[in-house]
Amino acid sequence: MSPLSRRFITPLLAASLALAPLALPVTNVANAAAARVVVAGASRLPLRAHVVAQPVNTSFDVALTVRNAAGLSTFLSALATPSSPLYRHFLTPTQFAARYGASSATINAVRSYLESFGLHVRLVTTSRTLLEMSGRTTDIARAFDTPVETVHLTDGTLRAQFAHAATLPASWR
Repeated sequence: MSPLSRRFITPLLAASLALAPLALPVTNVANAAAARVVVAGASRLPLRAHVVAQPVNTSFDVALTVRNAAGLSTFLSALATPSSPLYRHFLTPTQFAARYGASSATINAVRSYLESFGLHVRLVTTSRTLLEMSGRTTDIARAFDTPVETVHLTDGTLRAQFAHAATLPASWR
């Protein structure tokens, strides 16, 4: 069996765990425990592909929202503006992490949550914006509270994808 793509959940790359702050306010403690926010959508089944009832091990990335998004936007604008003193003064990944990467508390909370479902953090990128993860599709489904389908593609490879919108606890805001 061929290995699954490292980025098996394409919509997850576009989604950010920090979308949780956009969730509606929770009105009571009972709802707070159950409240979840959508962080990734489902993918359409590719043409001539079909779902197989076969849980698999796979790897995937979890994108983290940057700190100080407004400051990053301003910096990027200055970086691309020829009249700016910051024009083409790029940051190293370590400098980027110090200014804009996810905090240690955020990374630890995400890591703890995902590991509680049997998933493994393989790497935190130097920029502190991405967690490279691995685990069984059954565990991924439990962590994101949605079915994960194993799709058999026409070239014989397997790919995993969310069957419905993936969610995470809204309490992460």
